This record gives sequence, structure tokens and C-alpha cells, in this order.
Amino acid sequence: MSLAAVKTRTGGLIRFIVVFFSLLSLTVAQNRIIGGDETTINDYPYQLSLEGGKRHVCGGSILTRDWALTAAHCVNNEPEKWMSFRAGSTKRGEGGTLHPVKHYIVHEKYSGRKTLDYDIAVVSVKVPFDFKTGIMPVTLPITVPRADEYLRVAGWGYLEPQRLRRPKILMATTLKVIDWYECKKIYPAVTARMMCAGEHKKDICLGDSGGALVRGAREQVGIVSWGYKCGSVHPSFYTDISSVLPWIREKTGLGLGLVEEDVIAFPEDATAFPEDAIAFPEDTDTNTWDTRKRLYFKRKLCSV
Repeated sequence: MSLAAVKTRTGGLIRFIVVFFSLLSLTVAQNRIIGGDETTINDYPYQLSLEGGKRHVCGGSILTRDWALTAAHCVNNEPEKWMSFRAGSTKRGEGGTLHPVKHYIVHEKYSGRKTLDYDIAVVSVKVPFDFKTGIMPVTLPITVPRADEYLRVAGWGYLEPQRLRRPKILMATTLKVIDWYECKKIYPAVTARMMCAGEHKKDICLGDSGGALVRGAREQVGIVSWGYKCGSVHPSFYTDISSVLPWIREKTGLGLGLVEEDVIAFPEDATAFPEDAIAFPEDTDTNTWDTRKRLYFKRKLCSV
């Protein structure tokens, strides 16, 4: 065999190996997320990471320069000095600005982990949020979300129910609102303060509790509360902000909307939204979830 033929065959083999491993790497990269897409904080500038002991615990959202929203179960009975919010960062645990918690107010009717009714808390921070690119507030909802409406959620929660992998980069997805009565059929303990949303293999997951469920660019309609399994056929559940608006305004001093200095121009088409899922309470007690499943869940598919 001539030297030229050997070189040709060798070159062809090398090209094949390069292409093969490139395709393999692409497949692995695509499969490492269960229905979610990486995004940046510029697309979700209201998104917060609630850190406890310098470790990501839950999500949250910026309400005003001095106030944030999160789930009650994320902060209830926790010492303020242990917690802070990280704002303006795409990466979990680094970058952006830190805002130590000054004090928090859990809804007086919060039912605890047994049913997670009134799962909402407002949190005051010691260091005000400085509004700029990557750090902006949500707005409160104008109307109640409708069934089949698509909403958006982001967070740094686990990528699968086994809790083996969690992203370093902020993840996001779109979810469809499920009719409240259908939610009630799936989980009879659903209350008027809850709403549910989901898509097949599109979901929130452990570590995303407290994050914002939004309509459009930044209208927050829900707070990530709880769910059955990440990416299962069952929808996940959110605190319906429209049901607790008077409480939010009373505790934070807001009027009918955000105060003038907190209203930021934010073009509705400024965000490119992902098509797949991510995102549950990292601090959720497994036995509690199992108990809920046995007592309340019916094995029915959600009509989505």
C-alpha cells in the first residue's frame, strides 16, 4: 500500500473520530437537562437566589428596592442573620450583589408544610437593590392567569428528581396554566390560594421554591411552592399572588401598584424565552412529601 493511500485512510479515520465525538458531546450536552434551557440574568432580572449559610436554598424575586418575595417555607423560623439574597447573577453562588436579610414577614395564615396554604413571605433587605441591567423588579398581576395560558419560570433547582445534578447557570422554561378544578381533582387539598401549571417533562424542581412564575416580561402571577415529582405527568403548584395582593401591599407599604421610583421601563419583547423546563423546595422533608402523596394524590393524568 502506498504512503499516500495510508495517509488518506488515516486522515479519513481521524475526521470520523472527530465528528463522532463531537456528535456524542452534543448529545450529552442536550441530555444533561430535563426539558430546561440555560438563560441569563438579563432575561430574568428580577430573579434572586436566597442563600442560607452561603449556599443556595431557594429562589425569590425583587419587589421593590427594599423588598423581595419568596415562599414562606423557604424562610419560616430561620434566623435572619443566616440568610441573604444574591441579585444580578446568572451563576449560582457567585457574582452579582449580596443583600443580607433585615427581616421577613410570613403570612399569618401560613399552614406549614402539611398543606403549604398561604405559602408566601415578604422579605426586607439591609442593602437596597440597585436597579440596572440584570437587576429589576417584578410588577404585581393585573388579572388572574387563565387556563392554557403560558407562563415562565426560572431558577437553579435540581435537574432531576434524584437530586444528583444542579445547574451552575440559571435555567428557565415555559409552563401552561392548568384549570383550577382539574388541579383540585389531582390534589383535593388544593386551596383558593394555589394555582398549578405544567407540561410533560417541563417542570420546576427541588431548589426552585420561592421563585417567580411570570406573565410577559415581568408580571409575577405566582410563587413556586410545591410539587409531586420533577418532570412527572402531574403539574406543580404555586401560590396565586392575586389571592394575596392586599396582604402584600399592607406588609410592604405598596399602594395600588409599585411606587413611582420603582417603576422601570421594560420592553415586553426584550426577553427570549426558552421552550423547556427546570425547577422544588430544596429543604423539603422527603417523608412529608411521601405522606402527601399517599393521602392526597390521585393517579390521574392532567388534561394538558
